[in-house]
Amino acid sequence: MASILTVLNQISNIKKIEVILPIAGKIAMVTPMTVGDDLALKTSILSPANLDMELVNLLYKHTEFVEPQIADGENSGGEKKFIKPKAQTFISELSHIDKLSLLWAIYKATYESLGKRKIRCDKCGEEWEEEILLDDIIQEDTYTLLETEKQPFTTYVEKITIPLDENNMLEFTVRIPSIKNHNNILAMITKDKIESNLEKIRSTLDATEMIALFTKTLAVYPKNRPEERTETSSIQEILAALNTHINLTTAKQFTKEYDEKFGKYAIKFYKKSKCQCGNEIKIPVDIDYEFFLRGLLDRESGE
Repeated sequence: MASILTVLNQISNIKKIEVILPIAGKIAMVTPMTVGDDLALKTSILSPANLDMELVNLLYKHTEFVEPQIADGENSGGEKKFIKPKAQTFISELSHIDKLSLLWAIYKATYESLGKRKIRCDKCGEEWEEEILLDDIIQEDTYTLLETEKQPFTTYVEKITIPLDENNMLEFTVRIPSIKNHNNILAMITKDKIESNLEKIRSTLDATEMIALFTKTLAVYPKNRPEERTETSSIQEILAALNTHINLTTAKQFTKEYDEKFGKYAIKFYKKSKCQCGNEIKIPVDIDYEFFLRGLLDRESGE
């Protein structure tokens, strides 16, 4: 007779959720969270970086990758085979966007619903409550796959050049950040600052912190002498430079150009709904915001 742990393990395997990792170009299988996982998260809330890393550890624990030849459709008649990367590979070679896909999958495997939300029609003003099921927020345009035939996202960069003033130029080398990049910047921000961001702008990072996250290197040079450049890849120096020397116009220009280059890869989680007046509505869902709101402020976004 099988032991109870064997039976429970088999049930857990049945509840695996398959999810696309659009930037890493992988397919993953994710299993549900347990009571022990929830306790580990609750003991890490004193630090945003610790909370984020505990989440990453949780995702790593519950994630396996489908072998590439199976994911590509070869040997489709056989059973799927799974591989487990090293933990350091997991955080370095998966993007923050891929992490959001995994977060959706573990929510789906564990809860299936994010609860009810108050919805207001922007046409007639009608208000009502609607439940947000995890399945409902996946749409045709949710994922845009990164073409990795030429190079993986870890080495894919673009340049953004913006005037600093009449005589000097700024050059941002920009990227799609990894899980590790995201955690590194969270480690530089206080819990109070994260909570303030969540309350004011419904995001864990403000505009300056997001620019720092997207920037691999920052250089400054005289407009007519680009060879006389000063460059840094230090996240501390980049964040300090943004806070003290970069004006709002430059920040807005950076955001515009970054969105033109990488914006299409951002995950678009939303639920389609329809008001009684006939107006069609998209209810956006920020999975990262949902997690930190529950973890740091201990409440749901519908409250």
